[in-house]
Amino acid sequence: QYRAFLREMPKTWRKNPRPITAPVMVVWGEKDPFVEKISAAEFRPFASDVSFRFLPRGHWHFRENPDESNRILTDFFGELNA
Repeated sequence: QYRAFLREMPKTWRKNPRPITAPVMVVWGEKDPFVEKISAAEFRPFASDVSFRFLPRGHWHFRENPDESNRILTDFFGELNA
């Protein structure tokens, strides 16, 4: 279901979607059995300022290690305010 969503998502958007201009961070669980790892090149049409954090976790990485997840988000937002 997730793979189909990611594959079909671009088809459902307008022909020329406006990219997100705000900084975006994608946090991805490398051991996620449901969603394949996305590359920066695949994400570029949707956002111009993207950073990735690949964690050695599964699909529910925010539940698996909430302290680590919160630290990553806090660091990301802190860098935006610096």
